[in-house]
Amino acid sequence: MTYCIFCDTELSPDTTEEHILHDCVGGRETTSEVICSQHNNNFGGTIDNAFAIPLLPIRNLMQFKSGSGDPPPMLRGLQDGEDRINVSSTGEVQLANPPIKFSDAPDGNSDAMITAADPATIKKLIPHIASRYGLSVAEVEKQIASGGITLTERRPGPVIHKIGVDGPDPLRSMLKSCLVLLARHVGNDVVKSDNFREARDFVLHGGEQFQMTRIRLDTREVLGAQQIRERFSPFFNMIYIKSDEDGRVLGHFTVYNMLSWRFVLCERGGPKHCRFALANNPGDPAIRTRDAADLPDIPFGWLDADSEVTHERIKTRLAEMEAEYRKRAIPSEFGRLVDDTIALCDLKSGDELTKEFIGRLCDRAARFSLGLPYEETLTPDEISKLLAGKPPR
Repeated sequence: MTYCIFCDTELSPDTTEEHILHDCVGGRETTSEVICSQHNNNFGGTIDNAFAIPLLPIRNLMQFKSGSGDPPPMLRGLQDGEDRINVSSTGEVQLANPPIKFSDAPDGNSDAMITAADPATIKKLIPHIASRYGLSVAEVEKQIASGGITLTERRPGPVIHKIGVDGPDPLRSMLKSCLVLLARHVGNDVVKSDNFREARDFVLHGGEQFQMTRIRLDTREVLGAQQIRERFSPFFNMIYIKSDEDGRVLGHFTVYNMLSWRFVLCERGGPKHCRFALANNPGDPAIRTRDAADLPDIPFGWLDADSEVTHERIKTRLAEMEAEYRKRAIPSEFGRLVDDTIALCDLKSGDELTKEFIGRLCDRAARFSLGLPYEETLTPDEISKLLAGKPPR
């Protein structure tokens, strides 16, 4: 019989599968032979969630899917100056301001600002404006037509994200993954022994003493990182377990090759001279290994050594991520500008490029590159189409 490493629940074929390396960072290795369903569910909604949330901006930026194939997360309600924006799971930026914003001036005049992604939405909002001012729909449409409409397109400004481990819960989640990986190789009874009791208690309840004495942030480049990068990704994830001749067992957990944490799973009396590991490519979770022989043999002394905390590794990875993002996003955005300008100038396949097309495209591309807004005033005919719920062009 096999029992949960955190309680005495007997495990069965119906036990919920647990991801060893987290699903949110592309982990695909699962097991139902280490943790009971109740603890799995409890961890998923608490400490595993605390581990996953700070990584949402990176997953969206890099378009990292989950290990189970779910799309990158959407980012909602980001502040961009006076505007609120969402970033879809495909990386598309969407304005998230209220659809109508009314502002009353001291002289009695009032303005209504409409934010809409398409003409059909504008048409649906007009009756609400009419009701607000006690006017008919026709009167509101007449005022809109006489006042003119300007379409504005601009690139969002910088959005600040906090990325990092805040509090003990993400650490508890990473330590849990280390214990699960160890149990898969040496058996649950070993990890349930008194030698690992303090580590199990920290996963279950936290504890400042364990956090201060048995966990260390490691900002060094992982030994053998270049070899791991070449096989997996510059942004690899890895869990690495190793012990010495006294049975001192360490877990080394690396996230996106950006930061690592070293956990002392037990001080002594654990399995001796063991080496187990998991690693993956978060951009393509199918590229992974569960065989430590596929990875560099990192010396126990290096894993156990104290080191100075620096920010160089974090800065380097973020710069590499930005470069990867730009390589993907800029051609995509420029392609959108080309397609929009082709439609605006009513060009068909085989038509010669007109001076109007070239001028408009150069203007939009330059404004996009410089972060300047691009504005166009609609003609009366285009306004009529828009108010009818049709594309103005």
